[in-house]
Order: sequence, then structure tokens, then C-alpha cells
Amino acid sequence: MMFWDNKVVTLFNRAFDPKTEEEKYYLTVLEKADLVEKNSVTASKSGQDKAAAVTLYMSYQNLPKPYKDPKEWELLSAKEKERYLTFSPEKDFFVKGNCTGATLPDSRVYEYFRDHYYGTYRITSVDSYEDILPHFEIGGK
Repeated sequence: MMFWDNKVVTLFNRAFDPKTEEEKYYLTVLEKADLVEKNSVTASKSGQDKAAAVTLYMSYQNLPKPYKDPKEWELLSAKEKERYLTFSPEKDFFVKGNCTGATLPDSRVYEYFRDHYYGTYRITSVDSYEDILPHFEIGGK
């Protein structure tokens, strides 16, 4: 059984316009999220490598905006993208805490947050469960 925690996470949905090469991020604060962080150490030829993997559990009922599939979300206008959220692997990322007051750099936004904010994770997988306890399980690294 899952217990929804009171952790806060900021979701960064990335939109890219290939015509103008403009990159824009749409931020959404996710409250009542459950974030399970796992740190592992593996041995390699160059020494020990540390890796952090997380799973973000988000109940459907706690989503602050309606969810759209990544392909559907991509087709929305800029105004519409503000009203919806998505979880797009390898494109979107999330940061532990409320980051809505942060100033975003003009480029390399994900890298900036990785360098300056603890708990920054790129979305690697998304599973959706609609059974007894409807929720998303979002994997990140």
C-alpha cells in the first residue's frame, strides 16, 4: 500500500520550436508527491561510480492540472501547454522542492539545475496505473 507524502516537486515540461530553435519550459508544482530516492555505488575500472535513481509517485487526484500524453501535449499551443502537464521521458525533468521562483538560464536549463539544485532528476520512464489506486510512477536519474 502506498502512502502519499507531503513532498513538493517542481516539474519542468520542455517545449522546443525547431523553426526558431527556441526552448521553453513550463513549470508545475506537484504537491503531495511521494519521492523515493535510491543511491547506489557500483565498482568500475576507474573506481566507484555513484548513481541516484528515483521514483516519483503521483496520485491522479493530486495533479494540479489535467494530464496529457506527451504526443498530445506537444501539439498544444503555448497557451494551452500552460494549462496541462505531461511526463515526457528524456525530455522533461523534476526538482525536489518548489523552484518556481528560480531564474531560468537562456540555455542548458536541465544542466543548470543539476549543477545548482540538489534533487534534480531527468524523467527516464513513466508508468500509469488506473486500478484500485490510480497513480503515476515516474522514474528518474
